[in-house]
Order: sequence, then C-alpha cells, then structure tokens
Amino acid sequence: MLPGEQPAILDRELFDAVQAKLNEQRNDHSAARDKSKSLLIGRIYDDRGNRMSPSHVRKGGIKYRYYLSSPLAPRPA
Repeated sequence: MLPGEQPAILDRELFDAVQAKLNEQRNDHSAARDKSKSLLIGRIYDDRGNRMSPSHVRKGGIKYRYYLSSPLAPRPA
C-alpha cells in the first residue's frame, strides 16, 4: 500500500462480480450516453420532472450543444 492509501472495503473478487452484474443490467440510457457526446443524456430533468433531451445548432462552423425539456423538443417526422 502507498502512504495514505486505505485498505479495501471489498475484496477484488467480490468487486469484479458486482461490476459484471452492473454491466449486465445497463439500460439503454447508459448505453446511449456512452456512445453520445451529450454526457448528461438521461440524467437531467426540468422543474416538472420531464427529461431533458440534447439538441444542437451550428453557427459559423461551431456546434453549440444544449438541452431542451422533452415536451418542447421537436418530434421526429
């Protein structure tokens, strides 16, 4: 152990087993978040509990990202 390092709370075998179980239970939101540059996807909500959806606009070759409340976000055609 390094100076100041704390002893492990769990042994490595149990930690690895829990991580494997968590990976099995991943939902679509976390998978989408991993593939997206919108890091807050599925994590933020507006004041009424609606999920915030990522959006963007390009101006002068720069991509500006922002989040909209789901009821305000445009629906796909």
